[in-house]
Amino acid sequence: MDTKFRLQAVIFDLDGLVLDSERCYFRCWRRAAADLGFELNESQYAELAGIPNPQAEKMLASLMGEGFPMARFSMLWNAYWDELLDLEEIPFKPGVLELLELLDARSIPRAIASSSLEKDVLISLGSRLERFAVIVSLDKVSNGKPQPDLFLAAAERMGVAPQDCLALEDSDVGVCSAVAAGMPVILVPDMQAPSAEASAAAWRVCSSLYEVIPLIRDWVGTESTSS
Repeated sequence: MDTKFRLQAVIFDLDGLVLDSERCYFRCWRRAAADLGFELNESQYAELAGIPNPQAEKMLASLMGEGFPMARFSMLWNAYWDELLDLEEIPFKPGVLELLELLDARSIPRAIASSSLEKDVLISLGSRLERFAVIVSLDKVSNGKPQPDLFLAAAERMGVAPQDCLALEDSDVGVCSAVAAGMPVILVPDMQAPSAEASAAAWRVCSSLYEVIPLIRDWVGTESTSS
């Protein structure tokens, strides 16, 4: 990381980074595909992780081939998603609570920059929404990831220069977005194995958010968080 970097804020991706939701989405997508006579495996779904749902659906249609009933699929998986949310709370990924506690203790603001729509972000986070000062969703910007809009909007709303924000991401497309915004990024892979390009672009690649905590603790221990 550039020695001039001042950690003033942290921007989190949501699905697969804060919430263990990608596997929940996979359950719904696999069930919907099976209802229509198609098989969707985990490795196929992993290629769609981190991509906005409309684009992911188009990629899935191409993957499944001609005749895939996308309109019916979309209706089914959304119904199964609503059913899942009625029955259970999407769990935090390991290390999220501990990392948020560290940021609270150091008075470091944090934001969510998500490829999901605002209504889905609010529902997915539920009562945990208050842990994040700023939420920027796909419907609030002109372009989704890998364009930098989401991260730049989050930094602007917190009043922090992009280069002083640390981005946390779980997908290749998210890393590209954060780098395009001029932010150092830590990659914490979820379902998708990181590409060599994304791994090289990230400041660090960590196996979980637990590994991120000492990195941030060491950094803010030597740098002031005041502007």
